[in-house]
Amino acid sequence: MSDEANNPAAELALEAEDAAPEAVEAEDTQTVEEVSDSEAETLEAEATEETEGEPVAPEFVSVEYDGEEFEVPPKLKDALLRQSDYTRKMQDVATQRKAVEQQQAALEQQATFQQETISDVATIKAIDQQIEQYNALNWDELYQQDVGQASALDRQKRELENQRQQTINRLDQRQAQFQSQRAEQHAKALEQGQQVLKKEIDGWSPELGKTIADYGISQGLSAEAVASIADPVHVKLIDKARRYDELVAKQKAAKPKAQAEPPKAAVKVKGKRANPVKDPDKMDMKEWLVMREKQIASRSNSRA
Repeated sequence: MSDEANNPAAELALEAEDAAPEAVEAEDTQTVEEVSDSEAETLEAEATEETEGEPVAPEFVSVEYDGEEFEVPPKLKDALLRQSDYTRKMQDVATQRKAVEQQQAALEQQATFQQETISDVATIKAIDQQIEQYNALNWDELYQQDVGQASALDRQKRELENQRQQTINRLDQRQAQFQSQRAEQHAKALEQGQQVLKKEIDGWSPELGKTIADYGISQGLSAEAVASIADPVHVKLIDKARRYDELVAKQKAAKPKAQAEPPKAAVKVKGKRANPVKDPDKMDMKEWLVMREKQIASRSNSRA
């Protein structure tokens, strides 16, 4: 056997050497784990700070749609606003189309009324001419000569007079009906115009409407013409002119009043003209010395 095998001290030394790497490895592993845990805690703390510093997006936002207010996710807000804008535009188009259709129907109705009125008036004139011929007859002589013929002519005249009265009654009835329909259509147009004006004129109210009407009358429009305006476009034009005149009046009132007297001209003070300083490069020796003496004397006086 060798000396190392028989020597207990040597065996202990060898065991210590074999155990040393394992201990070092265990210590390194523990250190790495501690460092990893520390870094993880640091990163978690930094992430928490960053999260706390950033604003948190709300889960729901308030949005108005079709006259009512709703709480919706933020992503749906833009979609609802686009839908609302599209719906409003389609409603405006439908309102304009309806107004055009009503105006067209009113024009057609007016054309029919005028044609029928012209026809009835022509019928009345023709009947009047025939009645005048009957009135020109000598009825006393006719009845003396032939009672039967005179009676027949009298019946014809009365039939013409009845036909004339019927035509007049029909004309009056048609005119009354036409005026009633026009008044109803005008009332509807005014109501629709009011709805448009509420949307397109800020602060629209009956009081503002009266103010606009008064302005139109002050500019030469008759009260009847102003009262008959149903088209909101015409009302907006009058209101635009009114607001422009008010703006001009305010600007004029804000300007300072012009001075009664024109500003006085500045008085020129006459004095001795300072001697121009000559360029030192163009001076001769004597001039240069004089200049330097004056400069030195001036500096001395300022120091004293």
